[in-house]
Amino acid sequence: MKLCYFAAADGIETYQLHEDDTLTLFDRYSAAHPMYFSYDSGRLFALLRDPAGNGESAVLPLWVDDAGLPTDPSPSVPSGGREGCHLCVLDNVVYAANYSSGSIARIPLDGSPSTLLTHEGHGIRPDRQEMAHTHFIAPMPGDRYLAVCDLGLDRVFVYDRDLNPISEAHFPNGCGPRHLCYSPDGQYAYCANELSSTVSILSSNGENGTFTHLSHLTTRAASHKDNDNYPAAIRCDGSYVYVSNRGDDDVAVFRMEDGGSSLTPIANLSTGGHWPRDIWVDGDLLFCTNERSDNITVFRMTKDRTDAVLMQEIREISQPIAILVV
Repeated sequence: MKLCYFAAADGIETYQLHEDDTLTLFDRYSAAHPMYFSYDSGRLFALLRDPAGNGESAVLPLWVDDAGLPTDPSPSVPSGGREGCHLCVLDNVVYAANYSSGSIARIPLDGSPSTLLTHEGHGIRPDRQEMAHTHFIAPMPGDRYLAVCDLGLDRVFVYDRDLNPISEAHFPNGCGPRHLCYSPDGQYAYCANELSSTVSILSSNGENGTFTHLSHLTTRAASHKDNDNYPAAIRCDGSYVYVSNRGDDDVAVFRMEDGGSSLTPIANLSTGGHWPRDIWVDGDLLFCTNERSDNITVFRMTKDRTDAVLMQEIREISQPIAILVV
């Protein structure tokens, strides 16, 4: 039996995922607007948007008991900026991205001093790229380097674990790179671009810490061309890539081809709600957090990923935005 953690406006909701693929509520843990999760060594880390009411974000480490419930919180640690939106944990060090501050933080959990690095500059869109907006930080395959997506600067930056700069990958102007995932062998990365409704294909080298932008293609179905759309989450699972479309309210599904160097669009699956902020794939199950319709949906996809059947809907959850399945 697996556990599903969902971030909602008023806290963390834990559900049990049973062998028949149904979810039942297990626990609710009050927390101030969690934005994203990471799990490491028996601890659940929640990035809180504004826990003290002063605009500053913080990381809340929570021990997980034998049943999988968040418990016994350690003191929260400042993320060093505003609107913290993404984090990861490596060897007892938390790394966090602060969107509105355009910064990334290295936060050792042993009490050593934190490090804060702020990006400078702007992109071509004054409405969304007036400054740097760091949106994602996570290890490249091999865990030697960290990749950072900056939506405001149209770049993916690579740092070592001490936040020393290694390389930069430049994207077409106005793309707004948001989140990354990788092919099974790690040789290719795929980036959801929020401002252009595209997914980029990049070559990826975790040994020397480099990316090269190769190509990109739309995440939108031909029937959705008139409304605004902003891709959010991207997940890789086996030979498929999934991107959530906020606006079109579907999940674009791509099949990896040629060893992962190209993608073929095969479906756009409805999320059964509005504004899918996050998605998760577990086998043939697709989980969607629909932020603006206050519901979570669970689908069973067909083997070829061209269709999906709604298995369960969870209603009356306030602004669900993030998922973690362990």
